[in-house]
Order: sequence, then C-alpha cells, then structure tokens
Amino acid sequence: MKGMRYISIAALPLLLLWTLQAATGVAAKYDDRSVAKGSREEQIVFWEQEIDRLRSGDMAKAYQAMYSSQLALKEAKQRSGWLFTSADDRARIKMLDAEYEKNMAALTALKQEEEWMLAKVKPLYGIVSLRFAQEQRHAILDAVKEVQQMSYMQAWYNSLFDAGNAETLTDIIVGFLWQWLVGYVLFYHFAAIYYALWTAPWNIYAYSSGPSDVLVGIGAWCVCVTIMLLPVLALVAGFFYLRRYHGDRVAEALNRARQRERGRH
Repeated sequence: MKGMRYISIAALPLLLLWTLQAATGVAAKYDDRSVAKGSREEQIVFWEQEIDRLRSGDMAKAYQAMYSSQLALKEAKQRSGWLFTSADDRARIKMLDAEYEKNMAALTALKQEEEWMLAKVKPLYGIVSLRFAQEQRHAILDAVKEVQQMSYMQAWYNSLFDAGNAETLTDIIVGFLWQWLVGYVLFYHFAAIYYALWTAPWNIYAYSSGPSDVLVGIGAWCVCVTIMLLPVLALVAGFFYLRRYHGDRVAEALNRARQRERGRH
C-alpha cells in the first residue's frame, strides 16, 4: 500500500512535466503553422478547424475517460460500505482514485490548450464581431437563468415558511410573487456587478488586439452592461407603473379574491 502511494507521489511531478512539455510543443507547432497562413480570414478558418478537431477528438475522449473513471470510483466506494472496508477494496479505491486524478489532469491540459487556441482566434474576430456579440448574449442569458432559479427557490422556501400566517390562498400567491420580485432584483444586482466588473472586461480584453481598441472596448462595455441591466430595469419599471396607475384596481381585485375565499370557508 505504501509502495503504491510512493509511486503515485513520484509520478505526479512527471505527469506535470509531461503536460508542460506537451503544451509547449503544441504551441510551437501551432505557431509555425499559423505563421504560414496568410490573411486574417484564413487564420480564423485554421484556428476554428483546430478548435473543432480538439473538441470532437481528444477532448471528447478525455471527457469520456474522466466520466468512466468517476463512475467506477463511485461504484467502488458504494460497494465497499461505510464502516468496514476490506484491504482489497481500499486498494481498488486508491487505484481508481489515481486513475480519476490522471484523467482529470489530462482533461485540464486539453482545456488549457483550448483556451490557448481561443486566445489566438478571438483577437482575429475583434470586438466588433458577431462572435463577440454571441458570447456576451450567452453570458447574459446564463446570468439571468441563474438569477431566476435562485430567486424562485428563495421565494418558494419563504412562502412555505410563511404559509401558516396566510389567511387565504391569495395571500400565499401574492406573498410568493412579492418574495420572487424582491429576490430577483436583489440577486440581479450582484449578477450585474459581477458581469460589469469581471465577465465583460475580460471578454473585451480577449477580443481586443491592442491599445487601438480601447475606445471600442469602452463603448462595447457600456452597451453590454446596459443590455445586462435591461431585464431588471424593465421589471422594476413595470412594477412601479402598475402600482402608480393601476394600484387601486389590483388592490380591489386582491380584496375581492380574499373575500371569495373567506366566503367559501
């Protein structure tokens, strides 16, 4: 058992060294081949083909190997039991754990290679490009989905805790909607700040090709942050509009609904 541990510890630096050497060799190979490319369009086609080849080839195999080793490790731990584990099971778990770590390291190296390729192709597209706009769109949509999920879960749990204090079903529904609105606005502020101060600046930097893109980058940042803020601005504006111009009607409708529910009981 100790021998296996020493072998694993000794093999780790070798694995890291091999990863660095492989990354250096790949970088040199791609640099040599990309220099031979002529125009900007040809370089974009070249890098897109290399990225697609990496994702559909080595990276897909690495993901499959990682998931397989993860599943095998999970099954081995489940079969070994919680309290009493035999020496053979412990040895097998350590072997599978080492294999899983090796597959994770290989996948990490491939992801770094992918990031290196993306760092080559993004400046070729530039900030004013469809690819940049699509990437910001996906980033904003992912942030909005995360905020929606978090605010919904918070409103759901708060409504469950407050259900005992509600007199009617209408009170529960109104309370849920109010909790959802407050949570959505609160979480959206944090998401917008994170996007404005971290995600958007780094994305703009990745697509910029030099100091000449500073003014374009500032303009792109203003546009992206404004788009990021549009959903919460529209939601808050709609809420205040309803409250100011239709608040009495909404209040009367809620009161009638409460009275009908009390009449049924």
